[in-house]
Amino acid sequence: MSQPLRRTLAQTVATVLMAITTAVLGLSGVVAFRTLRARERASLSHQTALNAQRLAEGLMLPLWNYDAAQVDRILENELSDPVVVGVRVHCDAKDWSQFRAGIPAAPAQTLIQQGYLVEDREIRRGPAVLGTLETVSTPRFLQADLRRAGTFILLGIIGFDLLLVLILYRMIWAIVLRPVRALEKYAEQVCAGLRPAPAADGGDWPLELDHLHQSIDGMVGLLDQRYANLEASEQRFRTLLNGSNDAIFVREFAAGDLRAPFLEVNEAATQTLGYSRDELLRMSPFDLEPSTEDVEAANEALLARDNTLRSSVHRTRDGREIRVEINSHRFEFIGRTFEVSVCRDVSERLALEEQLRHSQKLESVGLLAGGVAHDFNNILQVIIGFASSMEDGLPEGDPGRQRLGRILSAAQRASQLTQNLLTFSRKETIQPRRGELNALVQRVDDFLQHVISEDIDLVTRICPEPLEVLVDEGQIHQVLINLATNARDAMPKGGTLRIETDRVVIDEDFIKLHGFGQPGFWGRISVSDTGQGMDEATRVRVFDPFFTTKAPGKGTGLGLAIVYGIITQHGGQINVYSEPGRGTTFRIYLPINTGGQAPAPAPDPEARPTQGTETILVAEDDEAVRGLVSAVLTGQGYRVILAQDGLEAVARYREHAGQIDLLLLDLIMPNMSGKAAYDEIRRQWPGARALFASGYTADIIRSRGELDESAELVMKPITPQDLLRKIRGILDRSPGLAQLPNP
Repeated sequence: MSQPLRRTLAQTVATVLMAITTAVLGLSGVVAFRTLRARERASLSHQTALNAQRLAEGLMLPLWNYDAAQVDRILENELSDPVVVGVRVHCDAKDWSQFRAGIPAAPAQTLIQQGYLVEDREIRRGPAVLGTLETVSTPRFLQADLRRAGTFILLGIIGFDLLLVLILYRMIWAIVLRPVRALEKYAEQVCAGLRPAPAADGGDWPLELDHLHQSIDGMVGLLDQRYANLEASEQRFRTLLNGSNDAIFVREFAAGDLRAPFLEVNEAATQTLGYSRDELLRMSPFDLEPSTEDVEAANEALLARDNTLRSSVHRTRDGREIRVEINSHRFEFIGRTFEVSVCRDVSERLALEEQLRHSQKLESVGLLAGGVAHDFNNILQVIIGFASSMEDGLPEGDPGRQRLGRILSAAQRASQLTQNLLTFSRKETIQPRRGELNALVQRVDDFLQHVISEDIDLVTRICPEPLEVLVDEGQIHQVLINLATNARDAMPKGGTLRIETDRVVIDEDFIKLHGFGQPGFWGRISVSDTGQGMDEATRVRVFDPFFTTKAPGKGTGLGLAIVYGIITQHGGQINVYSEPGRGTTFRIYLPINTGGQAPAPAPDPEARPTQGTETILVAEDDEAVRGLVSAVLTGQGYRVILAQDGLEAVARYREHAGQIDLLLLDLIMPNMSGKAAYDEIRRQWPGARALFASGYTADIIRSRGELDESAELVMKPITPQDLLRKIRGILDRSPGLAQLPNP
């Protein structure tokens, strides 16, 4: 291509550019002017909307309080804004309308056609609509400014276009056409996978093109390497991010934009919250947490320091709320500030902590119950013993027998209360036997008819499958009676009490959902009523000892606590579901038994105690109990030797060696326990026989007494007849059956 041709091409291109810029000039001015006018009008419309919202909020309280004067003042103050030319307020009680002079108070549609901006707003207080607000604004004061701005824009465009044409005219060939065409050819060769050769038309620019080729080639190789490294780093980042079980959120952290959306989330976040990744990337912490104040406070804390740790609540897609622990970290990268937050779902951990606190509370009350049992049972032992002896000494028909019967009845109720406390504290020994759960429920069904009132229907549904469990039948009867009593009190106007049994399978999913149980087959008893129900605050405390919703004097608050203690002692679980006005359902879970003890044989009819002439050494630290036992035994012909502790018992046995037929020892005494005294005696007299007694709970006996399974033991309080029957039974057996093994 010759040099003149090159000049002609440059001139032609410059001429075309001039024609194009000249044609575009008018359009550019029009577009710029209209764009400016549209932006100004949009800005005015936005400001009008904000003013209307502000005015609606300001009018809320005056309208709520029917303060017409305050409404007038607010409207007059609003007209002080040069943009606002009219305001209308409509409510049920009164309408207000204020317009500038010369502005017609026409309908909104007419004002809009005349070029005014009309903004409508509802005036609300909570869900209530107090009235409507209509503001009218004018953009006319902007027209002069728009004309001046349009003039300057047009002059600027003309000057810029002329200058650009002149520059292009001088540089189009030397700077643009030749290098671009050469670079185009080189790019085509690079795209084809070739290395372009230097140009051979003379001049120095092919050498530059060769340098450009080398630079671009090196740049392409460097970019390829960096891209590979970036891809590997991205893969490692994805692996680490999605390998976490905690939800991770990354977003740009800017003090001026607190609602910036997330830039990245991991798979755990989508699984925990139920949202897709795309949905989460359009959300911010304000969309996940119900409390905007907490999020704002967390942002302020993160501005003050690089790391924060806090607890909050996240809303899932299905509306659930989960408790989370959020660890946020702020860091700088490429001149921008980012925040990465690791959110751990702690709902299950908090539920376990609550269960632990509940168990510890029950354990504390249980320790209190076990601690007072010994002294209280000793007192009851004296009352029951002397009252029984006096009753036996009175003839039939004597008025004193009736009074003594009432004393014994009250003492027995007190004894039952003590046993209930021990049962609640899980320290009363149970006697589990293998039994069929369906039959157990059916046996107690008739008795429950007498517990509930006549206006309550009892419906029992039994599982068709056999449910073999290992339980203390009397204790389970007590559980059902307590639950039926509770249901009766919840239905003062009558209703329905349903008792159902079924077989359930507890698996890992069940355990994760409910927080209890072991995998396997379980028998379940469901006790439901149609009563008043409970709110959540009452439901979570229903098993607390001494907690009751009844009036003072109407309940002890131990019924359901005892139920909880019995079921827990059986290795089972109990939970409750209730809503106010929708009744209550208790569900009891007992493990299905695959073996265990055979059913207990029915007790033989009681026989009268047999008198005796044997010698019995009684060791008891409580003076009243010691005197009672001595009176009961001597009254039946026995010879009694008394001791007030273990040391004295050993000394008395040495004094009367060969004469004592039986040791009656309180298990736990000061100075020396009954077990220690018995061991000391048996070192010299291996044939000595003993009967232990205690008012302490079974776990204390095991921890301090350390009795063997073959040891004879009675629990206080015990009636004189039962004590005499037990003593006679030991004395009538061969000596070896009553002995403990030598230590």
